[in-house]
Amino acid sequence: MFAADLVRGCIADEFGRDGFCVLRGAISQSDWQLLRERCLDNLCSYEATPELSDKSGGIQSMHLPLLGWGDRWLDAAAEAPTVEQAAALLTGRHVFCDPLTVEAVSYRSSVPWHRDATVDTLGVKFVAYLDGLTGENALLMAAGSHRSLVPSESEILALHTISVLEVDAGDVIAFDLRSWHANFGVGPRTQWTITFLAAPDTAAERAAAEHWLREGESYDAAPTGIDRSWVNPNWFASASSDSVRERWVAQMADLGRVAASATRVRP
Repeated sequence: MFAADLVRGCIADEFGRDGFCVLRGAISQSDWQLLRERCLDNLCSYEATPELSDKSGGIQSMHLPLLGWGDRWLDAAAEAPTVEQAAALLTGRHVFCDPLTVEAVSYRSSVPWHRDATVDTLGVKFVAYLDGLTGENALLMAAGSHRSLVPSESEILALHTISVLEVDAGDVIAFDLRSWHANFGVGPRTQWTITFLAAPDTAAERAAAEHWLREGESYDAAPTGIDRSWVNPNWFASASSDSVRERWVAQMADLGRVAASATRVRP
């Protein structure tokens, strides 16, 4: 789904230095329209649900799982080779997708300073804001904070330059999972997201990847008030006939996240 040759040396260098970058025009306008329409159609089916997602932590938001729930275009978008290639070029590593991070997300309140990884997990998150981001809804990123051992918000803000990211339709924000970020906008913000983890090379990296995967929700569970689990079992079941899924699921099985039998078609 991403444009080919999207990540060049200067962009990868920027990502390594700052812990984030904006991939301008990453998604064609035709694909953007399809992505927006399909994510919004999925979200509209659940917008009347008053409960907050299990992932919200008190933030007014809805996290809607997308993989395997009948929209083959959305499945193909997540599994597109150019998306994985962009993640590999930014991190400089072999990568695999954590499938429960493929979501349509609707925020209705501000989001305080935080980082997605609570330990030193190597990976990249792609975020496409379906209506762009401008003004008070812009995303705030603490440049270089992915390399910081400082644990508190106040120290992060004192030590790092804060970048304000505004994006248009077709742009994608990529950030290191360890980067501190926030959004103090009050208007609704809808996004499509996907996260890739670096395949671990060392014992420490393996422990961090295992921690990330273990910390995530159970694939068989569902967000509060939503009648679909984080990943449809059929997505795992079809892995044996799909090279991308097979490789991703095999990596997760090696890290203890799913049973090796997940790659077999279930009755």
